[in-house]
Formats: sequence, C-alpha cells, structure tokens
Amino acid sequence: MYKSLFLSIIVVSVSNICAANKSVIDDYQLEREALSDKLDKQCKYSKDGGVEKLYQCKMQALKKLNEKMPSRGTDEYCERHYNKLTKVQAKELIADLRRSRDVARSSIFRRDGERGEVFEEDLDSEVYWLRKNILKEKLMMYDDRGF
Repeated sequence: MYKSLFLSIIVVSVSNICAANKSVIDDYQLEREALSDKLDKQCKYSKDGGVEKLYQCKMQALKKLNEKMPSRGTDEYCERHYNKLTKVQAKELIADLRRSRDVARSSIFRRDGERGEVFEEDLDSEVYWLRKNILKEKLMMYDDRGF
C-alpha cells in the first residue's frame, strides 16, 4: 500500500515538473530572430578577409540587431516597450508576465530553445524593471527575481 502511494506521489511530482517546463514563444522574439538571420546572411567567409573580417561583420550585425530590436528582458527593450505605461497598466502587465514566467523554461535550456522562445529570467528582468521604473518600488538588493 505504502509502496504504491509513494510511487503515485513520484509520478504526480514528475508530471508537474514536466508541465512547468513549457516553451513561451513570443512574436517579437520570432521577428528579432528572423532579422538576426537576415543580418547574419550578409556575413560571408572569404579567404581574403579570413576569420577576422567574418567576426567583425558578425559583431556589426549583432550591434545593428540590438539597436533595431533589443532582446526581451534587457533594459533597452523595457524602455522602448514599457516606458509610457501607467501604474495600472504596469500592474496588469506584471500579472501577465508572472503568469508567463510560471510556465516558461529556465535559460539553462537556451541552447536547445525553440525559435522565439522567451525564458523565465527574461520575464523576471522585465517584471523587475517595471517595479523599479514604473511603480517606483524600493527594491531590496537581492530582489532580482522581480517578484
């Protein structure tokens, strides 16, 4: 009896852990990755320029990408997208971001992430930015998760 109860608890726990690790796909992030691919295609290896020219081209492409479409979770993204929100709008957005964060995967999965995926740390950063800059909350030094 105890053995079957123990096994059923383990099965439920494992299924809950797996259910929490879903990919959160964002249209903005998909568009950003498409632009990144387009900019990267402009960089080609040549025997004349070698690896150094290819590297410089890739760095320029990354700089253009970040200027045009900053990545989710960065201060630049938050300033562009959230700076004009009212406190009421910010609170609603924080609730939405937290719901998404609860199902998002950790950035440790970034290497095998899906196209357009936003990770829990990105969402935490956005919540933190909103609380600090829009709601003007005095956050503790270690209150870095945004909650």
